[in-house]
Amino acid sequence: DGNSVLTFGGPSPASEGPSAGGFTITIEIVQGQTAQGQAQEGSQVILQAIPNDQVTSYRWTFTSNQGTIDRGYSAQLVIPRATDQDSGVYTCEAISARGQSARGSTNLYVTSGYVQPAPSQCRP
Repeated sequence: DGNSVLTFGGPSPASEGPSAGGFTITIEIVQGQTAQGQAQEGSQVILQAIPNDQVTSYRWTFTSNQGTIDRGYSAQLVIPRATDQDSGVYTCEAISARGQSARGSTNLYVTSGYVQPAPSQCRP
């Protein structure tokens, strides 16, 4: 209906393995956010992986109730026109130049951006 809003969970850096130095990756919304963690349906949304070390490879996956699919292999993931079909969990796994692996994830879900006005309470 053109009035849905995408809402993103906060960044969740996570490091796999007890590696010294702790290679981590954080996911940020760099385009399409209209309010804290929200974007209008139909807009372009860009997720950015921000590692704390040099990265040799990226892999984005998308998980929904339909399963998990690969979505890209670069530091950015672009959703050209976000719809309710884009609802789910976006995860970026990166491999550092030192061979360490880290993942960052964020939740994305679509809610209606249209707020129905409350009925007026008019009294004679």
